[in-house]
Amino acid sequence: MRCAAGEICSPAYIGLTYALKFFPLAQAMAQKMDELYSGLGEYFVFDRQKYTLEEFMGDVKAFKDLFKKAHDGILKEREATEKQARARQAREKQERERAERAAKKKALVDFNAPDDQVQDLFLLLIMVFKMPAHLFMSLHLYLSIFLNLRHIFLFAGGSHGQPAGGP
Repeated sequence: MRCAAGEICSPAYIGLTYALKFFPLAQAMAQKMDELYSGLGEYFVFDRQKYTLEEFMGDVKAFKDLFKKAHDGILKEREATEKQARARQAREKQERERAERAAKKKALVDFNAPDDQVQDLFLLLIMVFKMPAHLFMSLHLYLSIFLNLRHIFLFAGGSHGQPAGGP
């Protein structure tokens, strides 16, 4: 604030001038806050004469802090549960894959497997060793003979088309 010639320019005068300008605004704000606190008293059903604004705000802050702490705890628990579920799913998937590999390995050495599995085995061998075409034809001939012999041995000695050693 600038002082014109002949005016009082002391710091106290300047402070008083600002206070006089600010006082109506501060008074209006205090009245509005009092009205709002009365509304809170009606909403939360408390006597505003016995329960001061400072106590109320302290309780609201304590509630907010406890709520946030509980919420964070729930989130951590949920994340831990999801992590355990993902670990369980990964373990189950690994066990399924292990069982599938064991079943495939068993099927490779099972000579009583259906014909298409045996043919798949030979096709796999062909792909692995990349046999020339003339060897493939020989292998196909041997495969046909093997499958026919297998059927002969399985059904030889059995009655009515039952495998040998069957009921």
